[in-house]
Amino acid sequence: MNIKTLILTGEGINCENETAHAFSSVGSEVELVHVSDFLKLESLDPYDILAFPGGFSYGDEIRSGKILAEKIKLKQQKNIEKFISDKKPIIGICNGFQILAQLGVFNESGPITLAENNHGKFINFWVEMDVKNQNSLWLQNLPNKLFMPVRHKEGRIIGTPNLEQMALAYKLDINGSYQSCAAMTNKAGNVFGLMPHPEAAIHEFLLPHSPEKSQANLQIFKNAVEYVKRIKK
Repeated sequence: MNIKTLILTGEGINCENETAHAFSSVGSEVELVHVSDFLKLESLDPYDILAFPGGFSYGDEIRSGKILAEKIKLKQQKNIEKFISDKKPIIGICNGFQILAQLGVFNESGPITLAENNHGKFINFWVEMDVKNQNSLWLQNLPNKLFMPVRHKEGRIIGTPNLEQMALAYKLDINGSYQSCAAMTNKAGNVFGLMPHPEAAIHEFLLPHSPEKSQANLQIFKNAVEYVKRIKK
């Protein structure tokens, strides 16, 4: 059974290859689609999974993810909404999370956004997180704790999120995010946005302190592929 993942690339996105490697490692066919081509697609129906990788789309002009989010609202909003209502998996990592947040996909219980870290600095280090909610398809069969790198300046979640949508929480308060939130899902659990980078921590040699946790990070991508296999049977 072919599982097809669309991964955005271009215009400042720079983590597409790592994201593609993660999905291909768990059996998905991947297609890197340039932003300009993505915006022209008439339908997203041929794809099973949609991934918004990390990076600095459009140089993070105005604010992180803002320009690409506005372009998507203009050209692909209805297709994104259909993808979500069809219960297909979407993941947004770092800049991808910022884009999804500005599309409003996590606002079911109140508006949220990603603001500048409370200390005003770009951060680039490894973090440990608690898994808060395993109801989402993305969070099945995970241990209680995950270990990944973060690298962002605008990753502070503010607003009034429903705590049931909180997916991951930092062990330490690294940026002033609401309830130390590091990741969220929509209510249905098929859309997953996170500031840390699981695609950068799927091999043992990449993890400096907890190499055994690399397989847990890979499990996130495997969960999406296995979920699609189940619903396509």
